[in-house]
Amino acid sequence: MLKKILPVCFILCLKVVSTQATELSIPALESSPGSMVQVPIIIDHIDNLAGIKLVIEYDNQSLKFKNGKKTKITNSLMHIINDKKPGKVIVVMAAARGVVVNNTSIIDLNFVVNNNLSVETKPFLNLKVRELQLMSDTLKEIDCKIKLQPIKIVASKPEIKKSSKAQVSAAETVKLQTKPATVKPMANPTKVKTIDKLNTPLKPAIEKPEQVKMETVPVPKLNPIMLKAKPDTLTFTNIVKDIQKEINSDDEK
Repeated sequence: MLKKILPVCFILCLKVVSTQATELSIPALESSPGSMVQVPIIIDHIDNLAGIKLVIEYDNQSLKFKNGKKTKITNSLMHIINDKKPGKVIVVMAAARGVVVNNTSIIDLNFVVNNNLSVETKPFLNLKVRELQLMSDTLKEIDCKIKLQPIKIVASKPEIKKSSKAQVSAAETVKLQTKPATVKPMANPTKVKTIDKLNTPLKPAIEKPEQVKMETVPVPKLNPIMLKAKPDTLTFTNIVKDIQKEINSDDEK
């Protein structure tokens, strides 16, 4: 009886381990007033990541969003960053085929700390994830938990300008002696010819306009990827579907 129970318990334990939720995290960071801080959005493990929607809120009085850059692992995904509303950043990424993520950043968000920020009043800055949605290339949502660490603000160190003692001593001891320049007269000075007629008309560079030929350069036609979803159905799932259709159609061609 015990021999039959043990294999069943082992299988159940494997299922529990394999169904653990994915974790999205922001590590503990450190910055100073007036400096830029790079915030990596890290995912511990996903076998098939094809879509991300992430909404992050921050204190726009203390931080200013600059830009966001994809990482090497998510370079194949299309992405859109919306930062029109101060204090909120919306990131959407999608692809037709999923990628494997193993404890790495999927996108790096860059912020600048307010130069007038007081370290005493705000020693820590926190980012908040208001919305998170992960999706595989089969349009299956992936469960994910969130773990965020604050940004520690430290006082900026003043720059100390060091002067070389050797250069100072050399400047004090060395005296530069300047001699007045002597101008020697020319042996055979040349005579300068003056122009008698200053009002001589200039010949035009192009006598006949018909001689100039205009060449037209053909403009290549662009073929951008268009989202075919209607405005009332423009959801995150439909965006991923449309991108998958466009890429699959290009592969067939």
